[in-house]
Amino acid sequence: MKLFSAVAILTAVVGTTGLFVNKTEVLLKSEVLLKYSETITPSLYDLIWRGSVFSAIAYCTKHNRISLGPLPEACPCTLCTDSPDIVEVSIIYAGTVSGVVFRDDTTREIVVGLKGTTTNTEWAMDFNIIPVPYHSLEKRPKGLKKWYKQNKECKGCTIHKGFYSGAKEIHDKTFDKVIALAKKYPDYKIMVTGHSLGGALAPLIANEYLKMGLHTTLITFGSPKIGNPLFAKWMDDIWDTHDHYSDLDGILSTSSFIRVSHKDDFVPLVPTRQMGYKHCGIDVFFTTPDLPMDITNIKLRNSPSQLSVNEAEEEVELIFSNSTYSDYQKSMDSHRNYLLRMNQC
Repeated sequence: MKLFSAVAILTAVVGTTGLFVNKTEVLLKSEVLLKYSETITPSLYDLIWRGSVFSAIAYCTKHNRISLGPLPEACPCTLCTDSPDIVEVSIIYAGTVSGVVFRDDTTREIVVGLKGTTTNTEWAMDFNIIPVPYHSLEKRPKGLKKWYKQNKECKGCTIHKGFYSGAKEIHDKTFDKVIALAKKYPDYKIMVTGHSLGGALAPLIANEYLKMGLHTTLITFGSPKIGNPLFAKWMDDIWDTHDHYSDLDGILSTSSFIRVSHKDDFVPLVPTRQMGYKHCGIDVFFTTPDLPMDITNIKLRNSPSQLSVNEAEEEVELIFSNSTYSDYQKSMDSHRNYLLRMNQC
C-alpha cells in the first residue's frame, strides 16, 4: 500500500469519528503506517493519539463547554459526542489554570487532561520564568523556606516559577479527588497529559502520582521547557527515560514520560538553553506541522538530558533564526496542531 493511501485512511478516520477512533481502526491504521517507520511502535503511536484526544478536550473548559457525566453528553463538540469509548467526565477544575479528569472504562485509565494558554492570566504565568527551587507539590515547604530549602532528592533542581505556581493550584484542587478515584478503581492506570501550558504543568502533576507508586503515563504536546539541566536529568532518572529508548514496547507496561513536539513549533524552544532550561522525557518529534500527523512523520530523538544540545532544537532554531512576524504567526497556528486541532472545542 502506498503512503498516500495510509494517510487517506487516517484522514477518513478523523473525519468520520471526530477525535476518538475505534480500536479496530486504530490497529489497521497502525499496521499500515508501520511499514514506513521503524522508530516507533503502533501501540506507542496509539498511546500518543489518545493523549492528544484528552489534551484537546481539556480546552472545552475555556467557555464552560464541558460538564460532569458521560463524555458524549458532557460537551456539544464532536470531540465528545462521537466518542465510541466509555468515558466519564469525573472532575472539572477551572481557575487560574484549568483541567479535566476523566475515567476511561474502555482503556481502564484515570486521565488528567490540562488545558493550554487561553487567558491573559495564563500568558502572564508563561512569562514568569524566574527559576525557583523544585519541591514535591504534596510536601513542599511553606513560607520563606520555599526559597532556600533544598530538595534532597533533586539537589540543585530549579523550575519555572509560573509553571510551578499553576501546578500547585491544579494539584491542591484535584490531587485528593484523583487519589480517591484511583482507590475506587485500583486496577486503573493514571494518564496525565496536556498541550502547551498544560504540557508544562503535566510533569509536575504526574510526578506526584509516580511517587505514590501508581502506574503513570505522562504525555505532553508542544510543551515549553520547565526546569534546569539538573531537573531534566533527575526527571529522566525517575521516569527511566534512558531504559525506555531500548525497549519502546515496555512503555505500555510501566510508567513513562513522552514529550511530543513538531517541526514548526517554536514553543518547545522556550525558555532557551541560554536561560538555563532543558527538556526531558522520551523525545518524539514530528517532521511536519500539518494534519494529519501519522507515524510516517515521526522521529524518535535521543534523550535531551544526555545531550549537550537538543538536536530537535537545533533544527527548529535554524528555521526560525531569520523569521519574520508572519513566520511567528504561522508557528503559533502550527502550535495548535498535534495529531489534531488542539483548541477546536
